[in-house]
Amino acid sequence: MYVTVLFVISNFWSELYWSCVKIISFKDMKISEATLRSLEEMEYYFPSEIQEKALPLALEGYDVIGQAKSGSGKTAVFGITIVERLNLHSDEIQALVLSPTRELAIQVTKEIRRIGKYKGVEPVTIYGGQSIRIQQKRLKSRPRVIVCTPGRLLDFIRRGQIKLDAVSIVVIDEADKMLEIGFLEDVKYILRSIKRKKQVILLSATMPMEIIQLSKRYMINPRIIKVSEDELAVTHINQIAYKVPERDKFKALLDILRRNKGKKILIFTNTKVFGKKLADKLRRRKFRVAYLSGDLPQRRREATLAWFRLRGGKILVASDVAARGLDIVDVNIVVNYDFPRFDKLYVHRIGRTGRFGRSGLAISLVTQGDMRYFNRVYEKNKNMDVRRFPERRR
Repeated sequence: MYVTVLFVISNFWSELYWSCVKIISFKDMKISEATLRSLEEMEYYFPSEIQEKALPLALEGYDVIGQAKSGSGKTAVFGITIVERLNLHSDEIQALVLSPTRELAIQVTKEIRRIGKYKGVEPVTIYGGQSIRIQQKRLKSRPRVIVCTPGRLLDFIRRGQIKLDAVSIVVIDEADKMLEIGFLEDVKYILRSIKRKKQVILLSATMPMEIIQLSKRYMINPRIIKVSEDELAVTHINQIAYKVPERDKFKALLDILRRNKGKKILIFTNTKVFGKKLADKLRRRKFRVAYLSGDLPQRRREATLAWFRLRGGKILVASDVAARGLDIVDVNIVVNYDFPRFDKLYVHRIGRTGRFGRSGLAISLVTQGDMRYFNRVYEKNKNMDVRRFPERRR
């Protein structure tokens, strides 16, 4: 009798709970069957928090400001919106996505192409560092969507080779990075160049005053969705710091790599010169490693990133400048071989792992000379596991 009563009460509360909780799927939104088919192939079934809150508003045509941390799914918000709101009977440029870096622009292009697969949406990427003739040839396909870095887009506008008369959607992706790199004035010029009424979607991990002013000037009654921002405290990534003598740093790195064979590992150095030396040193130890530098020709850079994205245990060594805009979903471990000199750099670096709900691990090697920088980060991340690497035997 007692067991029966408990079962009835438990069942009652279970039914009450699930009647109150509504699990939203993409099928519950105003999304076409063609796009839903693409999303299912991409294994996108349930929206992330930013997607659930921002996407319905964007699909209705509202101007949207979305603030969410890196890896939260912001790209799908505007990717789905663009694919759904395009006029497929017109072959004019209707949507612009402004990206701060060429790597991010390439990633976004791939994402939109996958989302628009069954609607025949073929975006074109325009960015500096690649032959302008190659991009001129791509534009002859009369794309409806262009993903671009602001500087190269301005080149085409001034040459009269890109017309913005039919643009109805403008996306400003990673707006805070646009500000960091110095693209904000270019973005303003582009927005001023579009005379017709347009929907503006602005996405950013943080919201500095310059971005707020931009939104006030160029957006109409925007809907603001604030999920979270990149903060100095990081709770979703397992963080380990090894206090190690300078002379034992490389030995500590070898130990980390050997214990994590078969995993995809991104190693950060503070300078590109030392990064190249470190990559060469690891190759001599028979590790599968590539080096990413901002000085690499674009074709070589893209080939390096393509190699790293493929499955299998691989190691990529990069400096902060080289890794700017890098978007690789399945990085297992980030190693700070050189501890970063700025707090936010630490957050940006370790944010390359643990993306889209995956587990992630960040390991930092901390020498005596790093302690003042490390202590600032540790104050905000007391959950960090601090260990001492064994001293060298004498």
